[in-house]
Formats: sequence, structure tokens, C-alpha cells
Amino acid sequence: MIQQKQILSSKMINTKKGLSPIVSTILLILITIAAVVLVAGFVIPFVRENLDESKVCLDVREQLKINTEEEGLTCHSVTNRNVSIQIARGTNDVDIRGFILGIYGASSKTFEIYEGTDLSAQGIKMFDGTLPLDIPELGEERTYTVNLTTAGLAGESQLRAKIMPIMKGKQGSINCPQTDNAKIPKC
Repeated sequence: MIQQKQILSSKMINTKKGLSPIVSTILLILITIAAVVLVAGFVIPFVRENLDESKVCLDVREQLKINTEEEGLTCHSVTNRNVSIQIARGTNDVDIRGFILGIYGASSKTFEIYEGTDLSAQGIKMFDGTLPLDIPELGEERTYTVNLTTAGLAGESQLRAKIMPIMKGKQGSINCPQTDNAKIPKC
């Protein structure tokens, strides 16, 4: 009887089989494919969304410029402690919500300018003294005046201006990189 049990148990051991190498390989391939599908389902929409938003900034690259060509429109008046800056907009129809205007010397100040904003408390108004502020329409220019004393830039002698568009994105505003940088000459 003991001998029969040993023969039966040795047959049972021999009849128990593990996964064959082919089945193991197929399972590993299926697990890998499932993992790739899951990762791709997250990565592809993420990359596509970010590429769409970065394309918005490429479209506006040449659309906002600081006009330094016409004398007296972009300049720094030491006696009045004012800076006038003319912003020119190109003719491509891109959805510009506004822009960030930066004035830099030994210190710096930035202004977020949107259509209809009143930044007089920060020292900025339209060149003709009117408020609220306007942003340039397609192919137009707008000139802004910044009171350096009110803006906290009094005493600056060497000034530069930078402009960075604010674009409309799918999930709100997108601050694009600088599109222009210019030295502000004296009036």
C-alpha cells in the first residue's frame, strides 16, 4: 500500500505542469500591450493639449511690437518723469486678451494691460490721458504713458521696455514669452 501511494504521488507530481514558455511569453506580451495602452491614453492627450497651447504663443510671435521708429512716441521724459510707449499690433487675427508691459532700469515694474482696465493708481494711462486702457486692434497702435514716480521707478535714467502677450487658452489665459524688447530713448 505504501508503495502504491508513492507511485501515485510520483505520478501526480509528474502530471502537475507549470505554464509552458509559450503561454508565459504570450501573457508577458499582453501585459506589456495593456500597459502601453494605459500610458498612451494619458500621455497622448496631455502632449496634444500642451502643443496646442504652445502653438498659440508661436502664432503671436510677431504680432505685438514696441514702436521705436517714430520719434517721440516711445521715449523717456526726464523732466516730466514720464515714459511713453507705443505698442503696434500686427494684422494676423490672433486672440490677444491683453499683454504684460515691463519697464526695466535699476529696478523694474510690470503692468497687465487688458481692454477696459484702469491702472491709473499704478501710474499708467493712455497717451491722451484717457481711461480705461485700450489694447491695439488689428494693424493699429496704442500709446501708453507711465508716470515713473507713481510706478515706483523715479530716478531711473536708462530704461528698457518688454512686452509679453496674454493669449486666450482652453483653460484660461496663457502668458506667452516676450515678443519685443526695446531701449527707451530720451525725448
